[in-house]
This record gives sequence, structure tokens and C-alpha cells, in this order.
Amino acid sequence: MGQYYTPILFTMTGGRAIASFSSYDYDNNGAKLMEHSYLRNNLVASVVAFMMSKDSPSTVVWLGDYAELEDDVLPLKDHYAFRSENNKCFSNRDYVKIFNKAKGVEERRSHIIYPDNESVKENLPLAGDVIFYNHMTRQKLSLREYRKNVIAHRALSGFDASKTGYSIYHFIVHPLPLLTSLGNGKGGGDYHGLNMEWVGAWALHAIEAIPEDALAANYFREKGNWEDISGIIFEENE
Repeated sequence: MGQYYTPILFTMTGGRAIASFSSYDYDNNGAKLMEHSYLRNNLVASVVAFMMSKDSPSTVVWLGDYAELEDDVLPLKDHYAFRSENNKCFSNRDYVKIFNKAKGVEERRSHIIYPDNESVKENLPLAGDVIFYNHMTRQKLSLREYRKNVIAHRALSGFDASKTGYSIYHFIVHPLPLLTSLGNGKGGGDYHGLNMEWVGAWALHAIEAIPEDALAANYFREKGNWEDISGIIFEENE
């Protein structure tokens, strides 16, 4: 059966849900992960646009309705970002509590953000050209560089438009839904492809979205030890 996903945003500490998105509100996008997880998709772009409207990072999860505490959340306690000595955002993060809150948001459809939301409309033109900063792992990912790397990978792999039905520049997987997903692999429409070990690696992390061209005004984000993971691309198995 198909697994349906709900993008949910919390405050930086995960203490309060601030937004949830239904794929069906955005030009009838499908709710399965790989029915909407692409660059230029209006649902994903709206999530990014809303993130850009916040003054601090948002805790992000792309929650699958098959995700479970034991299989998808509890293993995070051993993840790098959840060890107190590596956690640069706050201490004693209660990921179980956040997951339970996310499940409540998913079921009640509270905090719904619609396409006509002012923050979404204002930031949408820039949402496709941002750098994501993960404040827990000190990693960053540039959508601009990520896209270049996917295209280069396709070219080296002998991409054949006649077989795929689309050009080398189209249907590029967006990294944010995959990096923040919980539950992948449990239902139809989930992601199966390159870099499976990175799927869910940023789930429940505090992430900031900054326009690429605004870096001059936000140069401080370039200081310090930010690991660039823009070369970690997602490409579905044929």
C-alpha cells in the first residue's frame, strides 16, 4: 500500500508545531514521497518558502504515516546530532515527544499552511535557490550546487532522454523531503535509489533556509565548520 507524507515544521527546539502542509492543497500533488519530492514542485517550494520566513531554524520532519517510534525514531538516540556533546542548538532534545506531537499534527491537520499564505507567496520566488544549514550537524547543502551535481551525474551515467521521457534537467529529486523523512521504505511510492543511508539523516533537526544570493549579508554562516554535503545526490533507481 502507499504511504502518505505530511511535512511538519516545529520551532527550533521542537517545543511547538508551527506549520503542516497537505499535498492535496498544492495543485493536487500526490501524498506519496516520490509523487512530490522534486525541484520546482510547488508543495516542496512552499515548505522552503515558509522556512525562509522564520527568524530562527525550524525543526523539520517529512512524516510518513507508517513511521513508528521503535523503528524510525528511537534509533536516532545514537545519531551524531542527538549526542549532547555534539548538539549545538540545545540540550536534552526529546525526540520521542516531538515525534508524538508530529503524529498529533498529522492526524488533526492543525497549523495548516495553504498556498495563499503571505509568507509562502513572499518567499516562493527564492525557494528554489537556497542553502540549507543544519544547525545540529553543522552541515550545509546548496540547491544550486546539488542540481549541478545531479546533472553531471546523469551525463556521466549515460542519461538517455528517449528512455526516461524527460530531459536531463527535469524531475530532479529535491533533497529536503528525503533528508528529513521518517518512514521511508515501508510503503509504495517511497524512495529507492542512490544514497539510501542519507534518507532521514536530517529528520527532526533544526534547519535554516537562506537564499543563495543573500550570503553576502549572512556571511557569518560561512564561518566555522560547516560540512558541505551538496555532492550527496538522490536519484531514483530505474
